[in-house]
Amino acid sequence: GSNPGGTSGNSNIISATTVGVPPPPPLLAGPANGSTGQPAALALTWNPSPGTSSYVVQVSTSPSFNPAFISDSAVAVTTRPLTGLARNSIYYWRVAGKNQFGVGVFASPVFSFSTLATTSVTGTVAFPLNPLQSDYRMVSMPGVTPGPVSDLTAGSGGGQKFDWRAFRVPDSGLLTDLGPLDQINVGEGVWLIRKNTLTIAESPTMPPLQANGAFPIQIHSGWNIVANPFEVPVRWAAVRAQNGLLFSDVIQGWSGSYAVDTAMEPLKGYYFFNNNSGTTTLAIPYPLPSTLQQLAYTVPGIAWSLQVAFETADNIDADCHLGVSAAASPGLDSLEIRKPPLAFAGGEVYFSRPDPDGKSSRFSTDYRSALNGSEEWDIEISHPKGCNGMLRFDGVDEIPIKYRVILVGPDDGWPIDLRSQREYRLQTPVTSLMVRVLVGLDSDIERKLADLLPDSYTLSQNYPNPFNPATTIRYGLPQRSVVNLTIFNALGQQVRQLVSGEQEAGFHDVKFDGSRLASGVYFYRIQAGSFVQTKRLILLR
Repeated sequence: GSNPGGTSGNSNIISATTVGVPPPPPLLAGPANGSTGQPAALALTWNPSPGTSSYVVQVSTSPSFNPAFISDSAVAVTTRPLTGLARNSIYYWRVAGKNQFGVGVFASPVFSFSTLATTSVTGTVAFPLNPLQSDYRMVSMPGVTPGPVSDLTAGSGGGQKFDWRAFRVPDSGLLTDLGPLDQINVGEGVWLIRKNTLTIAESPTMPPLQANGAFPIQIHSGWNIVANPFEVPVRWAAVRAQNGLLFSDVIQGWSGSYAVDTAMEPLKGYYFFNNNSGTTTLAIPYPLPSTLQQLAYTVPGIAWSLQVAFETADNIDADCHLGVSAAASPGLDSLEIRKPPLAFAGGEVYFSRPDPDGKSSRFSTDYRSALNGSEEWDIEISHPKGCNGMLRFDGVDEIPIKYRVILVGPDDGWPIDLRSQREYRLQTPVTSLMVRVLVGLDSDIERKLADLLPDSYTLSQNYPNPFNPATTIRYGLPQRSVVNLTIFNALGQQVRQLVSGEQEAGFHDVKFDGSRLASGVYFYRIQAGSFVQTKRLILLR
């Protein structure tokens, strides 16, 4: 500036920067703090906060918000819808403002509300008018008070052991008959068979969620029939993650045969094996509408798998798998799945091995880490009425073509090439037997088969029998022998000479084509050295 005294120099320029701050907490509005009876779908609302560009909304079943199943940091308005909430549960929620300077503090106090306790549950479980043994089903009722067994038998005719029958699996593992007044426990499934379809239309009180967003159901060591206590499906992967379970800790449902399931559906029951005697509960997490990333469970890679099924007049057991996986290890590993017991007298196929806890020695899977030349699997088949049925093998084409796949039959040790024959008929009154599957390189398989040479002369029953028009006759020679195999009719007249000459020791088979013969009973006779045996076969057109 200037004045009469002269012109002064430039004055110092002072500048100031305003430091921004996050916005103040908003005032929460609704649902009102502590309100009850709220629906499973609602909207959270709050009043605007000055200087706010967006809001952070957190919702949890825990007052500490650990964890918060909703943590939404991009809410641009003063409302946030919620859907899919569990009934009969308390929820905590809070909101903070957000602007270019950061996130403000959450509103205080934290608000809470609870949802309606009951919900409508409807559904059906199909049963035929005249059920068979394989029509048993594992069933359950959701809610904290599932009710008596009579709720599951209404409309069946009413007569226990005539019109319906129900069992539970207690700690002993032995099925226990249930009467109409017996109460079903929360999260418990039971075996049920009945006349007519079961129709369910209930309004049960639902289980309250704990702070971790789950509800614990009671279990005991060994086999349990567990059930979903909620009215919506629950992913088993979420149950695994909640309880720190292994890949081999699976649930297995029943629909004529056991199968591993990936979700717990309402109204159903599932076999679950509790290997830890100190564990008395299984936490079932409700599928809340979460913004959290779902935990992914790493599934062990399986190079190939061969399914073995045993089909009888009573049932089909298709829950048996063998194969190769790099995740496999000697002894019990995470791939070894235990085999549940049946609720009735039926056919079963499984692997048997020692179990340290003594509660289960039967397994439905057996994977090896690699084929070191060759591997062999011993498979047990059982049926209390006798092992009469068909063994079927599915997945042979998954096995690399350089490997042979051989079934060693139980009757005569006969090796069967499963690449050309995928099934094997069992016809024996014995109630338990074992077959062996060999997989490996040709040289290794030949060495193993050499060890299986018959130690005596054998003549097997032809297969198929009855037949039209061709069948296969098998026999075993413990040493090099002159063999005569002849077909006779019912009058004792020779109608065909199938084999006549010297053969090496081992197993042999010959095809018999009866297309030029009349229907009826025929006989085939083998003479090898001093061994003579005759069996009957039936040509049925």
